[in-house]
Amino acid sequence: MYQSQIDYFGTTKQLLPQVGNVAKTQIVALAKWIDSPIDNSAQGRMLAHAGCLYLPLAGLAVTATNCAPPLVRTEADRIGRMLLCDMILLRCGAEQGGTLEIKLAHQESWLAGYLPWSCEESLWFIPCQPDYPLFEVAGGLFERSLVPFSSAAGRSHGIERAFRALAGLARRSI
Repeated sequence: MYQSQIDYFGTTKQLLPQVGNVAKTQIVALAKWIDSPIDNSAQGRMLAHAGCLYLPLAGLAVTATNCAPPLVRTEADRIGRMLLCDMILLRCGAEQGGTLEIKLAHQESWLAGYLPWSCEESLWFIPCQPDYPLFEVAGGLFERSLVPFSSAAGRSHGIERAFRALAGLARRSI
């Protein structure tokens, strides 16, 4: 079942498959952590109702699904093109374990298999594949060349810390 369409964007297509409550709390948690204002305009509220939060100052939109890849990429890509922004698609189903997919506004393909990583107050999206770019999340996505950890233990600890922080933010958003 698809959620409501957004007439403002001049489309008659449904935007996203229905997003469950767990996925919605994860979207809110990730958007809070990115720490950029969420669009509260009428259009932003309609996007939120459809299961997507738009952070215009960050040039970023966040949505989630419990579907396996490549499902929901087409719908998320359509939203990114309409908003002219980067997209983050959080896959929070049991099979995906909280992985992220990133679609940069200036690229055609999705970057899949990212994990959140944190240290102190910073948030990073680190790739599972060594040839993918690394992103620091600081009010937007910034590609970086150097990893923020120095060992496998540091990588693992940062991923664990990020998942704990997201879970805490998700609990507070209920």
